[in-house]
Amino acid sequence: MMLVIIIEELSKKDCKIKMIVEKIDLYEYFGLTRKEGKKGFLTCYIHKDYDFAKDRIRPAMLIVAGGGYSHLSEREKQPVAFKYMENGFNCFILDYSTAPECYPTQQFE
Repeated sequence: MMLVIIIEELSKKDCKIKMIVEKIDLYEYFGLTRKEGKKGFLTCYIHKDYDFAKDRIRPAMLIVAGGGYSHLSEREKQPVAFKYMENGFNCFILDYSTAPECYPTQQFE
């Protein structure tokens, strides 16, 4: 199941960004069985380009938030993605499993 949400704009000060947000279940995408409580999602923030910029190649940033494997820091996810988006990047946030899951689960996801 892929969730597609179109956000009209991200407003921050004088910056307005139109984007498409997709949340991809990586277990489903790769045909794997998810154990209860595991994460493994990729949230994609893609610029919604206008016709004049549709062929533009944009840089991308993969964001892997920290938290010492006990949690994922929310302040290292969307705020970081939106800052990169202001500078023209498409952003991808990886949500991986944390405690009580332990290594190598995070590496697998």
